[in-house]
Amino acid sequence: MKRLNILLRRGVLAALGTLAMTGCHVNDEMPLCPDVQITYRYYPTADAEQLPDYVHSMTHLLFENDVLVGSLWIDHTSTHRAEGLMVAAVCRGGQTLRQLSLDLPAGNYTLMSWGNQDDAISTLEPWVMGQTTRAQIILAQQNLQTRAVSAYDDSERLYFGTTAFTAGGGPVSRNVDMLCAHMQLDVTVRWKNVLEYPDMAQPIQLFLDGVPVEYNQQVSHTLSLGITGTPVYGPGTTTESVPALTGVTGLHYAPASVQSASELTARFVTYRLRDTDHPLLSILQNGISLMDTPQIDLETFFTANSWKRTDNRRQYFSILIEIDGPLIEVSGTIVTDWTPGGSVGGQ
Repeated sequence: MKRLNILLRRGVLAALGTLAMTGCHVNDEMPLCPDVQITYRYYPTADAEQLPDYVHSMTHLLFENDVLVGSLWIDHTSTHRAEGLMVAAVCRGGQTLRQLSLDLPAGNYTLMSWGNQDDAISTLEPWVMGQTTRAQIILAQQNLQTRAVSAYDDSERLYFGTTAFTAGGGPVSRNVDMLCAHMQLDVTVRWKNVLEYPDMAQPIQLFLDGVPVEYNQQVSHTLSLGITGTPVYGPGTTTESVPALTGVTGLHYAPASVQSASELTARFVTYRLRDTDHPLLSILQNGISLMDTPQIDLETFFTANSWKRTDNRRQYFSILIEIDGPLIEVSGTIVTDWTPGGSVGGQ
């Protein structure tokens, strides 16, 4: 009987998946329980709820007992794609980036949501409705490009949130606080000795190695922020879930932008860093390092300056590298948005 119920449910999921393309007339015997209301929020700072300013699309994965049973992609214009049990949500209407209103069979569910996920940059795989488990699905960066070496371009500016709930026991209402799930590193490189100025007319490439390129659909830990209140939400505390990384890392690329004969800048956008990661920065021209050392281990700098990554809500860093012969000095530039616990980040 248990196997029969599973097969029946998978049959309904297949029908609903087809329904996403053919219409909104569901004729099955599975009772739907309405009034599951999910509201998404994002606080870059304690006094500003600004989800629409940062999140332009959402990819939702719905799991029942850790098996994938529904998906929904929706953007800021309410354009959408739905599969499985999320088709009923689309048929009901009223879905936005901020608000989901779900009709679901009774059961225990987990909803994983990724802001700004783009299949051209990062893919969620494998993905078989009614079969794939949450432990199997990996969000992996895919935009690997071959230049002098193979390296990833920038990732999306990802955001992440999740919630668990039970449908069928009455109305459900959840606020989901999104977490900044990307890292931005601004780098300024300055040569102090005029005799060592590089030829700025020739392309200069910056690479950052040892940076995570895979998330799974688990939660590593949670962070919180005391919020002062907005016109929509009163004072309180956010609960932000940090997505777990698989441990797979890769090499990232950023082109240099020339500022003067002695200075250039570059920006990396990647997945989040952890305190245990060792991002290695290199500066190359025609495949040759422009520093006496091939790479700079930024973990040493982060640790020396108490720039925590694991417990940082918003990983926006800016550093200055000054080169004077064999001497290389790394320092922080403009850094704001100190968070509780002494970690630092922000624009």
